[in-house]
Amino acid sequence: YETNEQPAGLMLFSGEDFRGEVREVFDPAYSLNDYYFNDRARSVAVLSGSWELCEHSDFTGRCVFVRGDVQATARVRSSASTIMAIRPVTAPMAITAPA
Repeated sequence: YETNEQPAGLMLFSGEDFRGEVREVFDPAYSLNDYYFNDRARSVAVLSGSWELCEHSDFTGRCVFVRGDVQATARVRSSASTIMAIRPVTAPMAITAPA
């Protein structure tokens, strides 16, 4: 099985407009504490794929889906004030019933 699709990846920045400290993420992060970045992401550069950003750990609270770069996370978070969990979003595989 071959695919040309890149694995999902994104970069978190501590400042708006892709400035400040950076963390690269390629796998689900149930808590950004694991990256020493809890409540600190202020902008997001999506390297590939689609991502879910959630205000609480374990993907709870308000969540938003992003496919492209976000210069200022405050603009997409609605009333959520933090980003504490992130994960790549994958499309479910289609299953065909036997004929």
